[in-house]
Amino acid sequence: MKKLVGHRSNELTLLIELLDSEKVKLLKQNKHLFSKVNWEVFLELTSYHRVYPTIYKNIKLLDSPLVPTEVVASLHRHYVENTMRMMQLTAEMERVCHVFQQHSLNVIILKGPILSYQLYEDLSSRTSNDLDVLIDLEDLDKMTDVLGTLGYQIAYEPPRMLEDWKVQNHHIEFYNKEKGCEIEIHWKLNPGPTNEPSFKEMWQHKIRVPVTTSAVYGLDEAYLLYHLITHGARHGWFRLRWLTDIDQLLKRTDDHQRLIFLLKKYNYSYLIGQYVHLVSDVLDQPIPAELLPYGSSHKARSLAKKAATFIENKVDVDHPPSGWEKSCTDYLYSIKNRSQKWQFFIRKAYPNSWDAQVLPLPKSLYFLYIPLRPILGLWRYTRRRFFSVKG
Repeated sequence: MKKLVGHRSNELTLLIELLDSEKVKLLKQNKHLFSKVNWEVFLELTSYHRVYPTIYKNIKLLDSPLVPTEVVASLHRHYVENTMRMMQLTAEMERVCHVFQQHSLNVIILKGPILSYQLYEDLSSRTSNDLDVLIDLEDLDKMTDVLGTLGYQIAYEPPRMLEDWKVQNHHIEFYNKEKGCEIEIHWKLNPGPTNEPSFKEMWQHKIRVPVTTSAVYGLDEAYLLYHLITHGARHGWFRLRWLTDIDQLLKRTDDHQRLIFLLKKYNYSYLIGQYVHLVSDVLDQPIPAELLPYGSSHKARSLAKKAATFIENKVDVDHPPSGWEKSCTDYLYSIKNRSQKWQFFIRKAYPNSWDAQVLPLPKSLYFLYIPLRPILGLWRYTRRRFFSVKG
């Protein structure tokens, strides 16, 4: 089978080798690789892929004079800064979760300190800049009020003029200037239209993660795998950290059939296949036998090839550089399953809150948004293009 990855830079090659502690000892014998590495580029890659905690630990394990002391010092500085940040996030997570519980708000922490502990059993092995909290949509208004009492204000809120916002969006961002902390309140794991478990189902299967004295909850492993794979695919896997997270999760259990059950249930088997190709061809990691058959489909390999291109070229799918816009748009459409594609086209014909923002109408005239939809959509597109060129 032809490899997905073409010519890989020396810096990316070394980075990938250092992500696996089992391969570190063998690296001492590869002096040729070290001699060809641009260390400034290497450090940029560790930051871009958000893997410098793992790289630092494995370089210390390597203990080789082939790595410049200033490189080790830089990684150590970032490692310490991240550890302090994760400790601060842990304290803030405990504070807000305690208040949520006082107000009878059920919350599941998606990332941050909880995910680092779930995957690596410590707080320093993974980076995080904010807290992601999953709630029941019915609690959103109450949650907004409670966060206000804790010093959090809405940092960005999508238009909520029509009911479509509940489907199209999946989170609202809150920021506390005094704490320097951002909290994303999610009512879904992914923006819609999507197929995923309900909050009530995920809450029923939640697990307590022992990172604080107060009770804080994370996703059960099967729901966590569903979240990590759909999240990584939605972002085009442009950060290697998302692949290493899943690889670590799968290594922690032998019951892989239980973990992939939800992905099959919601018709995302091809995303399992995409991951299989990427972790095998990009990270050079072995694949659990139960997952191998999912990589046989043409769609899985095609999606993996697109994502590998994003990884090699450092393409942020969410904010594509010039010349990559169409590739990223096409990719985001291609990862949808059949049901999502139908819903996508159906919703295109219906008005949304962005239309209502352009032309506010009284509720009694909302029906006019349907015939006006093409005109309002064209107007918004023209304005975006105008300001983009002007900027």
